Amino acid sequence: MASKVTAVRNASANDPVALSRFPSGSELDTLRILGEYCEEMHRSVDRNDVPVSVLAGLESLRIPISLIELNRITSGPSVSGLSIGSRFAKGDIMDEDGEVYRIEEHWINVGIAGNDTFLLNLTTGHVMFSDQYFWRYGEENRSRVVSSDMLTFVNEYMFGAKYVELVDPSELEDPDGWYATLVANGWA
Repeated sequence: MASKVTAVRNASANDPVALSRFPSGSELDTLRILGEYCEEMHRSVDRNDVPVSVLAGLESLRIPISLIELNRITSGPSVSGLSIGSRFAKGDIMDEDGEVYRIEEHWINVGIAGNDTFLLNLTTGHVMFSDQYFWRYGEENRSRVVSSDMLTFVNEYMFGAKYVELVDPSELEDPDGWYATLVANGWA
């Protein structure tokens, strides 16, 4: 994946209207991220928003190595219709009534696609597509685990054929869009 990021950076170096953004990498402040997450969980318990059981095992949570490695390559990458954040707050999975559930699984928000989010599990490292508004419109819940880790997710969804699963179809029709770049490079 690092070679793909480098190729895109080189191709768009002189393009004032770049199709993508792959900033330089940096070291994640994992202690800050975990500290903020744990503080939010404690506040949620204090407000009686979540059961006290969510506090069990907080001290053993770790930022998955795949997010650390991704951040070393590029911090906050984005392409048309899909972006990975650089600030990682508690992530929410919604049920059919618009209520947050599965809180004990410890997910953080790592990105967006349209109005939906991508979550990273602090226990397993899995990446989930979290459909945020299906319940408002009576639609089918499309939330699902989409990858075993962040590096695989970015490689398959930002730089690969699975990009089409997450973006509006109009993104795919733009001859100068990101999807055309993926096809031209043989990545999709």
